[in-house]
Amino acid sequence: MRIAAGLLFLALSLAATARPLEAMFWNLESPGHGNQEGEKKTADLDFLCQRIEADFGQTDLVGFAEVEPEWGPALEAALERASGADFEVHISASGGHDRLAMGWRTERFSSLEIGQVESIAGPLMVAGKQLRFRPSLYARLHSQQGPLTLVVNHFARSQPATGPTARRQQSNLLRQWLQHIQDPVICLGDFNFDYHIREGDRDNAGFSVLTQGDIFQWVRYPDPLPPTQGECKDGKPYSKFESVLDFIFTANAARKWPAQSQVLTRPDDFCPESENSDHRPVRARFEIP
Repeated sequence: MRIAAGLLFLALSLAATARPLEAMFWNLESPGHGNQEGEKKTADLDFLCQRIEADFGQTDLVGFAEVEPEWGPALEAALERASGADFEVHISASGGHDRLAMGWRTERFSSLEIGQVESIAGPLMVAGKQLRFRPSLYARLHSQQGPLTLVVNHFARSQPATGPTARRQQSNLLRQWLQHIQDPVICLGDFNFDYHIREGDRDNAGFSVLTQGDIFQWVRYPDPLPPTQGECKDGKPYSKFESVLDFIFTANAARKWPAQSQVLTRPDDFCPESENSDHRPVRARFEIP
């Protein structure tokens, strides 16, 4: 009887630790000015938090881009209302009004180290000029299943003449940084790769550089690929450029984890423009051996 009870307890314990790991990313389109373009963004924090409560209830790891520096407590509270669990949220130390943020369920993860990948910021020599961009944000996390490194990115948009060159350089710099990381890696972000939904990597703007040799592996969304960025037109989502900007990549041992991913779509995506983001959230679920 004791043996049977012990086996039952072990089975229940294994079932509990085998819960899939969910990671999500969303570019929130903060209302501050973009670092490079100078364009005015439009988004309402209360509206964004309502969407987070509706769609982020199962997430364990989360990344955000274009975050106002004072948004941290509201984002953390929205994640906790969505999940019914405690979250820890950190915002990058730099980035002005367009910062990066990341968070995790504290019942599942604790932080060992938090920092920025400063090399991504530059200065990068592009078209004869030295340009600076946002550094990536990373956290080394501990869980019962071992360490994991989470990276959140927002690669250069800049101008058409300089953006692709800058993103190729940033992709190489991220690959170089990975050489010092032994943990499984989940890498989220708005990479601005302009990956066309039908034709793929048309302009070599960084995607093929980052994924060369399968160092970083895209957790690809099912076909047909929906665009991840757009605008509201006549009350409906409209994507002029038909491209994927927002990705979830894995590296090191995480490349072998069975995974499924999706772009979250809604009939009112990007609407209303005065409140909503111009990006769709993306999600991946991992089965960790």
